[in-house]
Amino acid sequence: MRFLIVALGAIAVAFAVSLILGRRGIYVATVALLIGAGIALLSVFITSCSQCWTSALPVGAFFSAPFYIVGWIALAQAEMVESRRSLLYGLCGIMVVQVLWASRVILFATVDGRCPCGAGLFGLVSTELSAVAFDRWAGPWFLAEAIVTLAILIAALRRRPELPTA
Repeated sequence: MRFLIVALGAIAVAFAVSLILGRRGIYVATVALLIGAGIALLSVFITSCSQCWTSALPVGAFFSAPFYIVGWIALAQAEMVESRRSLLYGLCGIMVVQVLWASRVILFATVDGRCPCGAGLFGLVSTELSAVAFDRWAGPWFLAEAIVTLAILIAALRRRPELPTA
C-alpha cells in the first residue's frame, strides 16, 4: 500500500513539475531516469549474503519504479530541442547497460534460482542459497523498466525537433 501511495505521489509530482517547466521537461526526465537506474543498479551492488534478510534487490526494484514513472511522463510531455538530444542518447546507453545486467539477473536468479548475491553483476559469489519470492521477479521488473524506457526514448528521438524559443 505504501508503494502505491509513493507511486501516485511521484506521478502527481511529475505532472506538476512538467506543467511548471514546460519545454525543460527533458531535464526532469533525465534526472528521474538517472535516479531510477542508479537505485536499480545500486540494489544489485549492495545485495550480499551477509545481509540476505534485507532483500535489497526487491527493495531496489520497488523504489526505482516511481522514478521511472516520473521520467516516462516527463519524457512523453517534453518538447524536443536539437541541443538536448545528446541527453537522450546517453540515457539510451544507460538503459542498454540495464538491459544487459537485468538479463543476467533473470538468467541466474529467475531461471536458475540462485540467490541474488550469486546472480550479481560479476557472478563471483557462489552460494547454496536460492532465490525466493520477489527475488525471482526483480530481474524481469528491471528489464521491463529498461525496455519501456528505451521505447519512450526512441519515440522521443524520432520526434521532429523544434526550434528553441528565446
